[in-house]
Amino acid sequence: MPKKTVRITPLRLFSLKNFRRSLSHENALPQLALLAILVGVITAFVMILFRSFIEVGADSLFGINSENFEMLDIVVRFLSPIIGATLIGVLLFRLPSNKRETGVAHVMSKLSEYQTRLPVINALVQFFAGGIALVAGLSGGREGPAIHLGATGASVLGSTLKLPYNSIRILVACGAAAAIASSFNTPIAGVIFAMEVVVMEYSIATFIPVIISAVTGAVLVRAVFGSVAAFTVPPVDLTGPTELPYIIAAGFVIGCFAALFVQLVELFARSKISSYWVRASIAGVLTGCVGLVIPQALGIGYDTVDLILAEQYTVSLLITFLVAKLVVTAGCVGLGIPLGVIGPSLVIGATLGALAGTVGGALMPASASPISLYVLLGMTAMMAAILQAPLFSLMAVLELTANPNIILPAMLIIVVATMTMSQVFRKKSVFTSRLSALGLGYPPAPMTQYLLRTGVESLMTRNFLVLDPETNINELRQALVSHAVAGKPFPEWIIVESEPTGETSILRGEEALNASNSNFGSPPKLDEMPQLKRDLPHISVRSTLAEALWSLEQTESETLCVRELTNATVGPIVGVLSRRHIVNHSALTQGPPISP
Repeated sequence: MPKKTVRITPLRLFSLKNFRRSLSHENALPQLALLAILVGVITAFVMILFRSFIEVGADSLFGINSENFEMLDIVVRFLSPIIGATLIGVLLFRLPSNKRETGVAHVMSKLSEYQTRLPVINALVQFFAGGIALVAGLSGGREGPAIHLGATGASVLGSTLKLPYNSIRILVACGAAAAIASSFNTPIAGVIFAMEVVVMEYSIATFIPVIISAVTGAVLVRAVFGSVAAFTVPPVDLTGPTELPYIIAAGFVIGCFAALFVQLVELFARSKISSYWVRASIAGVLTGCVGLVIPQALGIGYDTVDLILAEQYTVSLLITFLVAKLVVTAGCVGLGIPLGVIGPSLVIGATLGALAGTVGGALMPASASPISLYVLLGMTAMMAAILQAPLFSLMAVLELTANPNIILPAMLIIVVATMTMSQVFRKKSVFTSRLSALGLGYPPAPMTQYLLRTGVESLMTRNFLVLDPETNINELRQALVSHAVAGKPFPEWIIVESEPTGETSILRGEEALNASNSNFGSPPKLDEMPQLKRDLPHISVRSTLAEALWSLEQTESETLCVRELTNATVGPIVGVLSRRHIVNHSALTQGPPISP
């Protein structure tokens, strides 16, 4: 009888099931590259909507762009933040606190979980509440909201396609990179931010899709908003090496202010006022009062940076603006207004840099570099210290200003400011400080990160046989013979599944074979065999090896079954995974595998 020929069609070869299975491997670069393009497109679309919401809102309500709050009447400057914050408080105060979690810290907290599922409700809160806050002039940045929205878009894509969780983690990093690239118009900095701040690891499997997503997002947003640099920077360069000691001193001062900013955010966040609408209203009143005197402190403040670069200021105005912007931004962020800190850190750093340049010019009138150089250095150092992300800050300012002359002094001032905050004041980044307050350790341990990159489907065995607990030894022997006649390999595992109770037990195939060859007066049932390991834990086929190992440790089991799981149903068993498989897989990079 001729063998049946199975025709492999392109649709069968590239089915979604096979696509998911391939993504469970940590080196699925072609598949991740394709998904990274989709994430870049989705993120760019969301960024265009978010920025348009802010621009159209500011123009419709006030007849200005989203930065020019100085043009508003004094009464409007006072009332606008108060009304905006109160509206946000009223809209959100009935939501549970976990539904109000937004921003980069929220994304990182979800990455610390095994399933990396970012809820859509939090993204909606981020979009509308963050947009209202920026339109109303509350002090904060749009980059944090952008990262949250981009990461959520990637998470929703992965959940919709039911992709393995190890690949969704990478897609979330892609969304964060595309968001920074789209919002700042800085694709390189977007990539570095995703690797240095969000996932806190560098690997080729993550790097390549993140680059693709950042480029895709930046290209699409540039097509809509243009590719003009965020700031107008005159040609600057370091006058000479004699300024380096002064730059080191400036870095120390900026590091002190960065630690002060993080401390203020923590103080506002620890406020004992439990009602969210009251907290939001306090942030609005604080911002409104500051807006009466220093309207430049409203909003993000990028227009103020341009004025500082053009040296259109007085020293007294710089000092007043510095204090106002520092306090009001920390208040808004700490009290729970869904805004970011990346943009304000640039503005605060620019102000400190201008003050440092002014003092330097007075101390070294013949050899001091232009004040605009110190403005750029201050922006770089402040952002690096607050975020504890030196490489991202260097690349961001380099791309924002398109000026390579700042690289050498920027590297020096970044190191000093970052170390001052982390080593002298023992302060973590503004994001990890928030995670510490929630009781979360971040990033995960190196071995956990390694296991998070791989899905269980890439390692599980499909060589098993499922039988009913009422099956006796004679019937087991017949089942093994039928299995062999069908041309299948000898089953590594025998799974005993009870339909009424849902209990799952397991024994090795060799143990089952030895039992079937034994002589019994009355053949026992499988459920009566002493070798049977009962109450086998199960896990979703989408899970990572890290979650599988955690499940084994929690249940003190050596084996678990892998199932098709959804929120509503428990699907069939599709594989078996043992602790030995995971340990041997890990040992490929850590040492020799353990023996069976």
